[in-house]
Amino acid sequence: MGKDGTTECSTVVPTKNKRTRSCNIIRTHLPCVRREYKNCRSPIDCFQLFFTDDTLEIVVENTNKYIDTVSVNYSDRDKYKVKRTTLSEIEACIGLPCMAGVFKSNRQNLDDL
Repeated sequence: MGKDGTTECSTVVPTKNKRTRSCNIIRTHLPCVRREYKNCRSPIDCFQLFFTDDTLEIVVENTNKYIDTVSVNYSDRDKYKVKRTTLSEIEACIGLPCMAGVFKSNRQNLDDL
């Protein structure tokens, strides 16, 4: 019995059916950079680890297929000409928002990026 007269201690161990909190988990290994990332010397090298040329070629191929289906709606005399895309355009389309996030410049002008 506690000093306040209402608290009572128990000799029975409570059942452990709760998850261990994440702050109480001890890591068995330290976080480190994988071997491939250690050789990266520029942002382009890091970008190419996430987006390989094979993956980007698939994106370019499917984007051009979509452009071909949409280009039927436009004629040559229209103000906007529909052109097929290239690998460098897709890299820029993906890379610019990534770089804007890295440099925390989300409100910066596109020409300045």
